[in-house]
Amino acid sequence: STHLNELCAYGEQINILSEPERTVFYINEFIEDVNSDGISHYLYYRGDHFRKLFASVIEMNCSCCLTLLNMIAKKFPRGKIPSNIEKIQNQLESMADHGVDFEAVERIYYEQVEAELVKTLLSYIMNHMDSFR
Repeated sequence: STHLNELCAYGEQINILSEPERTVFYINEFIEDVNSDGISHYLYYRGDHFRKLFASVIEMNCSCCLTLLNMIAKKFPRGKIPSNIEKIQNQLESMADHGVDFEAVERIYYEQVEAELVKTLLSYIMNHMDSFR
């Protein structure tokens, strides 16, 4: 993850990465944020990457994580996460004011998804080694 972050200037130059590198970048970003500060933190600061994360999870074929991401999206009004970070932040603040949180989803992540996601990520990397610098 450190190497990919350095290659793409911590996401500022994401297009420099190959498609498999981008897939790993978005998955790793999610794992790191959730493990350090939780799902709300990931959404507040990186929620504009959610659609790319979703596509990356589909690319890796990790159905348990796909289910989790759908659970996260359903917490938002109309079941959809906006693509604009400011709109995401405003909705998260409004949701928090109404008692909506991600604690139950985080428990599912840690109990049912994390180990499988990491295992799938490692397998994906091994299967695409030729695409990594």
